Formats: sequence, C-alpha cells, structure tokens
Amino acid sequence: SSRETTWWDPLPVLKTPLAPAQTSLRPRWDGVEVAIGAVWQPGRRMVVFSRNWFADATGLNVGVALRPNAKPLPCFGNGISFCGDLLGENPEISFSAGGEVRATVPVPMSGNSARVELTSRHSCALLVETLSSVD
Repeated sequence: SSRETTWWDPLPVLKTPLAPAQTSLRPRWDGVEVAIGAVWQPGRRMVVFSRNWFADATGLNVGVALRPNAKPLPCFGNGISFCGDLLGENPEISFSAGGEVRATVPVPMSGNSARVELTSRHSCALLVETLSSVD
C-alpha cells in the first residue's frame, strides 16, 4: 500500500508476518510527489530506495530539484537525493549551487550523459546509469 505524507512527518511502519515484504511511500516535497520504496529484510532491517536518485560527486554541494525554481530535494547519507519516478516524455531536473538555480537539463536515457553548466568555471556531467541489485 502507499501513503502520502510530507518529508518531515514520521512514517509509521508496522511489519506483520502477513504483510508484504515491499511497500511504497509517496512523500511530497515542494508540491511534487516522490515515490520511495521500502523492503523489509530479516531481523529489524529495512532498505529504503528510489527508482531514480542523484549523488553529487562534484564537491560543489550541488542540489537537485524536480522542476525549475523548486527547492532542492533533501540529501541523505553521503549526499544522496531520492528523485523518485521521473515521469513524462522528456523529464527535466534542475541543479542548484550556492542557493541559486544554475541549470535545468533534460534527463538523458540510461547509459548517456548531458553537460551541465553550473557556472562559467564549473561544467559538469549528468550521467545516467542503470543499476541492479541481486539478493
């Protein structure tokens, strides 16, 4: 089952023996729904994941937003932002640095990249890769 909430609300998680091993959560961020999945594993471990996510490898503290002029998505762990499902025929994401939106680019197909001009001195690449997990 799925439930809509905001990012800062606690999410009650109750795992019973008959509950499915996987569920979806749909928190909203700046008016945009972001699909996040959760899988229960043996013991008291739960893995939270997103179909699309962004990791800032620039060292410039780059944020990512799901539409122009939106607040950057929150970061977790080592600078990971969950982007959820990037829907639409030509999805775009926006990048910010120093609190300002710097660029909006179309999301490339898996295995491709797009050039992102953050500033006149900072050109980066948005690389889309397909990852898989084996249990």
